[in-house]
Amino acid sequence: NNLFEVENLDTVLSHPYVAFKLVKKVLRDGKEWLGIVPPEMVQERGALAFFHNGYSLLVNKLERHWATVAKVARQLELSFGLAHVSCNLYLTPPNASGFESHWDWMDVIVVQMSGAKNWSLWKEATVPYSTSKLKRQPEDYELQATRYADFQLEKGDMLYIPRGTLHNASTGPTQSLHLTFGIEPTGCLVADWLTHCTAPEFHPLIHNSTDHLAILRRSLPLGPPWGLQLDELQSLFRNALEQLDIDVRYEDALTGLEKLRSEVEVRRTVRWSRDDEFRAKIGQTIS
Repeated sequence: NNLFEVENLDTVLSHPYVAFKLVKKVLRDGKEWLGIVPPEMVQERGALAFFHNGYSLLVNKLERHWATVAKVARQLELSFGLAHVSCNLYLTPPNASGFESHWDWMDVIVVQMSGAKNWSLWKEATVPYSTSKLKRQPEDYELQATRYADFQLEKGDMLYIPRGTLHNASTGPTQSLHLTFGIEPTGCLVADWLTHCTAPEFHPLIHNSTDHLAILRRSLPLGPPWGLQLDELQSLFRNALEQLDIDVRYEDALTGLEKLRSEVEVRRTVRWSRDDEFRAKIGQTIS
């Protein structure tokens, strides 16, 4: 209940440098697309006019503007041991849809804050362990793949969507406010691990293989005590090496994993310090 409320939006939107968009799913030539209002039109007509015309308000990086959201994002980072958890806010008017059917390149946790939203979720990932480089418009045959039965999220409900999994959402007769925590895998993939424990001559092979070998795009459990048992880690490591047809000592692999975790912790510390300084300027501090 104390995470965020719709009444807090006016304060957030008054913060300097806040990034927000007005977005809407549009149909063109039988396909779904994302419509975004140009900034100059928002300045001319005002955001509220577009909201009443079916556009959703999207605020990126809410964790940089609201302390309670930042606190949850940090707890998730430490729990998963990944480099970055961000949070986006979506305020959608009644009978509207903010986005076309799409998948994200990060795992997401949706938290319904108020109102309700109807969801469609595909059963299998279109692009398993997708990265930002693999993000694209889904093909028609991919949109015809098997879905779960449509369902509704109400206040207090949460939904986990694995990266690479198609989904879409829309409102009914009431407006909806939800937060999406994005668990970003950047710098924490099996491919990153391998580049930390192999000779430089193997790095081009690893880099060039990441797009078509899903195992290289898997996230690593870098939070203590790893999140996976050592035998599971070893199996993951060996399977990746077999698909690349290279060999590395497992002792070197563990050393590389420790180096990678140290780098992630350094990046996290720097980013947290920078964000703390920004929030302090707008009177938002983490208790």
